[in-house]
Amino acid sequence: MHSEILLKLKAFKNKVKKSPWNGWFFYDRITKENMQKVYKISELEEAVKFFLQNLGDSRVLGFSGNLGAGKTTFTKELLKQLGFSGSVISPTFVLRRDYEIDNKKIIHIDAYRLEKLEHIYQVISKEELQNKNNLVIVEWPELSENIFDAIYLFQHVDENTRKISKK
Repeated sequence: MHSEILLKLKAFKNKVKKSPWNGWFFYDRITKENMQKVYKISELEEAVKFFLQNLGDSRVLGFSGNLGAGKTTFTKELLKQLGFSGSVISPTFVLRRDYEIDNKKIIHIDAYRLEKLEHIYQVISKEELQNKNNLVIVEWPELSENIFDAIYLFQHVDENTRKISKK
């Protein structure tokens, strides 16, 4: 079904068009690499669902954005949709939180206070980064951008609206 939809969207190549996913826009080329979404906080569940469906092979993700842009809230909903039913707490003060779901590990890191690239390896090992059973989400990835499969920018549009786009 997904490939069918992408084929239909190719007709809009080099144009900006609203897609059937209520707010996802594709720029320049119709690919998952060029997506962005402007969504209301009340649409968070749908935004995360689409994000997960289009994640592909990416397993090490950077979530960038100012305070209050929605990085942690998005991560909480993402974990919920992956099947985690426990409490999801921001890793701000402990730098890292791990969650287990069906023999897979989701590692949530807050790199805001890290001062050098090598400090990321004090929080997560290279083996953990390479393990295909791990999904790694790092908030504030700017210091270590070269370790990520994809980086997403979160923006605060207004009190009830957020924007996520792939950098």
